[in-house]
Amino acid sequence: LYLCTSRQNKNKVLSQIKNFKLNYFKKILVTEQKNSKIDLLRTYLPKNYDKGWIIGDTDYDIKVGKKLNFFTCAVLNGFHNEEVLQNSNPDRIIDSVNLFEL
Repeated sequence: LYLCTSRQNKNKVLSQIKNFKLNYFKKILVTEQKNSKIDLLRTYLPKNYDKGWIIGDTDYDIKVGKKLNFFTCAVLNGFHNEEVLQNSNPDRIIDSVNLFEL
């Protein structure tokens, strides 16, 4: 399980992960507004990685997932509304990330 976020400050992200006790990420990738999510994921995913899931709250997240040939899941409790997310054609739409099941 990887976390990839467009946040600006990696230390703040790591602090929040620790404070919320979200210790289950294999890798935490922060763009720091210097890289794109797709570049970071392509750099850090194992070379033989076949198919995964991108779960996000923006149409950009869904586009990244599609470029990587991943399954995509949009969550409605985030940045964009359902209409915007529907237009990005995710494989699934759910109300909240904690409702995600494979």
